[in-house]
Amino acid sequence: MRTWPLSEGSSANDSLRPARRLDYFTVAGLTYLSAHPLFVLTSIPRLGLTIALVVICLIQVVHRGAHIGARPVLVSLLLSGLLILTPLLTGDPTTIPYLYYVSIVFLGLLFVHAVSLERFQAVFVRVMVVLSASSLALMVAVAISSTWVSFLPLQSGPFADYRHAGIALFNLSRDPGTEGTIVGRNFGIAWEPGAFAVLICLALAMLVFSQATNPGSPHRNLKISILVVAVLSTFSVTGYACLAVVALSYIAQNAFSRSWIVIISTVIAFSYGVSRLGLTLFTSARTDYYLDGNIADRISINRLGEILEAPWFPLGSGQTWVEVHAPGIWNSILVALLGLGLFFVLVLAVNLGRFALVFGKHAWVMALLLLIGASTELYFVTPLFMAFAMYGVAARSRVPMHCVKESKPKTRLTGSAPRQ
Repeated sequence: MRTWPLSEGSSANDSLRPARRLDYFTVAGLTYLSAHPLFVLTSIPRLGLTIALVVICLIQVVHRGAHIGARPVLVSLLLSGLLILTPLLTGDPTTIPYLYYVSIVFLGLLFVHAVSLERFQAVFVRVMVVLSASSLALMVAVAISSTWVSFLPLQSGPFADYRHAGIALFNLSRDPGTEGTIVGRNFGIAWEPGAFAVLICLALAMLVFSQATNPGSPHRNLKISILVVAVLSTFSVTGYACLAVVALSYIAQNAFSRSWIVIISTVIAFSYGVSRLGLTLFTSARTDYYLDGNIADRISINRLGEILEAPWFPLGSGQTWVEVHAPGIWNSILVALLGLGLFFVLVLAVNLGRFALVFGKHAWVMALLLLIGASTELYFVTPLFMAFAMYGVAARSRVPMHCVKESKPKTRLTGSAPRQ
């Protein structure tokens, strides 16, 4: 995606320094809004953070003088119109979910013009490295002594109870005989380990494949190691599948690079450490679950018949109908098909595909990560994926957006705009 970089001189950097600091809040806020149970499951915190992000993104757009093109606005209006149409046709008495979806559509529109794609990748990688390192440190602290966890705030959710330290969650088992015990997997900031692993792998792909994440950084291999260990510590099939996509793609193209050696060495060291603790990457029960064909159950392919039989398909049956007649579907693409309709899903999916194309020869890697994430976790209609789709729209329309590159200031100022 083409951008209009400002001058690399000190005056340009000084004028945008407050906005650049806000980038960290907006990117972290968007990530929390998409994954943290406090915001995913609780209406008031979700509403508060959404409003805060909309206001901050609007301020950034005005401050940076970003130009909002016609195509992103039209796509936002189209998505919003389809969202509003669903309850009108179905008579769904619950309107709050649709209003929230409309709000994240326009949040995505503002976000991609407030934070350029190049800047987003750099900040998102840093945010995920910090969250990954923090979650690993807290896991070690729990392994040493778990008594301090009981002092953290407790929250009950539909799937599990958890205590949270802001930067990491500790899910509490509801299994008989283990009431209240800490689940020994890395949940990070997400509602479940697989959801956290998807975020980490997206950041890992951006770190490994994108030039926007400062590939010459001396700390690059350390960041890769932290992200890889964090994925491994989730003990998630979804996470391991995403990690395999990134690792195999990178190894195929960079067989003898330092980063390849770092990735392989990290996996071996982690596996050895786990084996020394007398554990396995998957318990026999967990392995049997997937070997028995329950992958189809996880991605809900075996419930396609419910979609075709749903009323109002392909226009959407409404959120209330989904909650009553089709609970327990983890494939968020199918959930959106059932609740919001085929046309909404197609518009969103096409633009997510355009976002993946931004990564050039690595587009298939990003597309596969997005597909795995949306098929196994409830990510498809979230603020983060909506922002990805809006980046895809902006890339398609070549909307010029201001950004300051991550490289060090140069001695010569270049004030002319680059060619499109």
